[in-house]
Order: sequence, then structure tokens, then C-alpha cells
Amino acid sequence: METKIAAYLAGLFDGEGCFRLERFKTARSPIGYQYRIIVEITMCDYETIVFAAAHTSRRIEYKTLPSGRAAYKLIWRNGPATALIRELLPFLQGKREQAELCLHFEENITPGRGRTYSADDAGRCEAVRQKLIDLKRPVALRC
Repeated sequence: METKIAAYLAGLFDGEGCFRLERFKTARSPIGYQYRIIVEITMCDYETIVFAAAHTSRRIEYKTLPSGRAAYKLIWRNGPATALIRELLPFLQGKREQAELCLHFEENITPGRGRTYSADDAGRCEAVRQKLIDLKRPVALRC
């Protein structure tokens, strides 16, 4: 991806993007669930989301908001999410720590594709997931 495109997309993700760790149920895991990295961006501006989709080879998802407005979403999971984070990371500002936590999870915590999670893995995964949740909570200003 070109540098200027990556910088522009990083700005979009700083404002409208989301970096998270999803826990989902599965019978294939001895602990009953697994984790995966999810990166997504949702916005109402169609032209901007088309630009982002074209430069990241993603399919646009559509939904109608309770207000009646159209919302457009792009989603990356697992490996593609990690690859996108690596391209955007040098330019991220506000959500840089969230992106770095996702990379840390992928590189150091997840047991890897085709391996199952142990109870120890689950504890480490849940700790990172909780830290990501905490980073999304706004810090209240104190007077």
C-alpha cells in the first residue's frame, strides 16, 4: 500500500475505526471458545468507504441505523487484520495502543492456527481483551 494511502486510512481508523479482540464460542476448543482479532470501520459516508474498500480489497457491508441512515462497514479478521494493522501502525495516533495490543496478542499470546487454547492461554487472552475494552472507555475530565 502506498504511504499516503496508508496515512489517510490510519486517519480514518483513528476517527471511525475499531480494534478489538473477539471471544467466540466453538466446540473445537477444550475451553469452549476461541479469540480472534477484528479490525473494522463503520461510517455513513459512502464515497470514503468505497475508497477504503478499493485500497484494501474488502467487501462493503451495509446496514440501516435506527435513525434510518445508511451505514457502511469494512471488516478484517485474523491474518488480514494483522496485516492491515502493520501497514497502518506507523501513522496511527489515537488508536495506536489498541492496534499495538492486537499485534502483541497475535505475535505473543495466541496459540496459533490449528492449535487449541489451554486454560493458561485463555487467561492471557482475556487479559488482553479486557485491556482493549478499558482503552475504549473515555477518561473523565476532573475539575
